[in-house]
Amino acid sequence: MIRFLCLVIVLLSSPVFAQDGVSPSITLKEMNRIKPLQNPRYIHFEDILDRRIVDSRSKVVGEMKDVIINQDGAIVWLLVNFDRLHLRKSVYLDYIAMDVESMDDAYRLPFNSEELAGLYKKLTTALPKDQELFSLSEIMGRSVVNANEENIADVAEILFNQEGRAVDAYYLNVSYKTIRNQGVAIPFAVPLESYKYQKMRFLVPQSWSDLILDYADK
Repeated sequence: MIRFLCLVIVLLSSPVFAQDGVSPSITLKEMNRIKPLQNPRYIHFEDILDRRIVDSRSKVVGEMKDVIINQDGAIVWLLVNFDRLHLRKSVYLDYIAMDVESMDDAYRLPFNSEELAGLYKKLTTALPKDQELFSLSEIMGRSVVNANEENIADVAEILFNQEGRAVDAYYLNVSYKTIRNQGVAIPFAVPLESYKYQKMRFLVPQSWSDLILDYADK
């Protein structure tokens, strides 16, 4: 199974089953018990991108451009433009190494503006190629197809946990045959195989495709 990062295709994790042994159908039901886009347990990706980048003095120094996560859904890099420091080229910040703090409306760095300006030239403009990484901006709006390569949904939203440090779920807009524009959240770890046929798509395993369509139809 593979994932999509810009033009790089990388390996995805194995199928998910709830950690306590609960079946996927029960997991799906629980995730959608409250409308996912209204559920306070989730933060929308668009809200994550709207977060400010602030320095150790809580001064706004930049803006978010993208979020890069690993195969577990945890943030590993932030693509940031330090426009407030007049440093125009976007760079990747190592989320863990730079000890980035997730706040309600911002990501805070443990450096002041002067220190960040000094560090700027040492920051990377390219991601390491030896890691399995996932660019979230490349996922939004992608088509999801079943084993017969029929479009069943689009990725309408990516849902983070309450701490804003990791992705919990994809939110799909399901439209297939008599089903029209039904929203369904599925666990992040459901394996979506990325491939290109005219445009980039995601192939969902048949077992999950059946579950998604069955749930949306209800």
